[in-house]
Amino acid sequence: MLVVADLPRGNYTIGVSESTGINELLSDMSYLIEAPTGHLVFDFTHTASNLTQAVASEHLPGHFGFHPLDRTIEQLSFVGRLAEMPLLTCCQHKVSVVLPGLSSHLGQFFTQLGVFELMNKWKVPVETRDIWEPDGARDDETRQVLIPLIDIRVNNASSPDAAQITEIRHRITGSLFATFEDVDAAAQISEMIGDIVKGIADLIRGGLLASLYFPTTGYLELSMMNRTEGAVGSTPDEQLDTLASQLETTAPAFQQVHDRVMRCYGTLQLCNGFASTLLAPDGSFATMVERNGLPSINVPGPRATVVLQMPGEALILWEPFAYERVTMMWPNILN
Repeated sequence: MLVVADLPRGNYTIGVSESTGINELLSDMSYLIEAPTGHLVFDFTHTASNLTQAVASEHLPGHFGFHPLDRTIEQLSFVGRLAEMPLLTCCQHKVSVVLPGLSSHLGQFFTQLGVFELMNKWKVPVETRDIWEPDGARDDETRQVLIPLIDIRVNNASSPDAAQITEIRHRITGSLFATFEDVDAAAQISEMIGDIVKGIADLIRGGLLASLYFPTTGYLELSMMNRTEGAVGSTPDEQLDTLASQLETTAPAFQQVHDRVMRCYGTLQLCNGFASTLLAPDGSFATMVERNGLPSINVPGPRATVVLQMPGEALILWEPFAYERVTMMWPNILN
């Protein structure tokens, strides 16, 4: 949301919350592209943080310490695209960010996720600011950052960097060893997630990647976005056609991701601009096109999100039948 638009002084601030998506950012930028050149700040202290969500039953299992990683990847990719490609994105403003201070749960989470390091890498100026948190605010201390923010590179053949994929596998294995008593299971899950990362990188040609694991609910989310290429297609319908063609062209990679996501009763979403495809846990497949009239010029490129379901404490308490189903099938997931 555009919260400051001081045209005479050229000061502009976009407030970024956990619900801020591409459409809202594009709407703000459609106004600022024509505004006098100045300083554009993305203020992440507006994030009201589901990290501190109450632990009452109505918030379980879906919102117990949950943070929408896919939105965070979109937001950061958008900032990076404007800061690194001003000519391509028609952004004539100097870009900086405001992040929550380390005294807050959210600031600590952003540090673990690697947001501060990423901004430094992109040479985006950062200011920290203390934020208010409600009394008794709690965080899910079991949440794990399986993969901190990392730019997955691709070679001339559009294949992901093998060294990066190996590094990611090793990191995931080390993290899961502390969670799963079965060392072999942790190693196999790490291998499977590594395959998903490689497959997604093949599909969307690399990009900004991160992954979170919530042992309490058993949710594992992995999101990647190619911020450098931009959406392919000038209209939503053209973007959908491009997405369909890309899936045909990269059929082996898509099949690799599809098989592993289905084995974990997961969900896979692939997007290109305002067009997306969704693979649901029951195996159904849907396509969606959003005709919102917004320009596509500043939309980062293809993006993908995977959510996998693993046994978790909250699943035991609040969805016993689902837990029983996942637990009974778990050996088949690993084999």
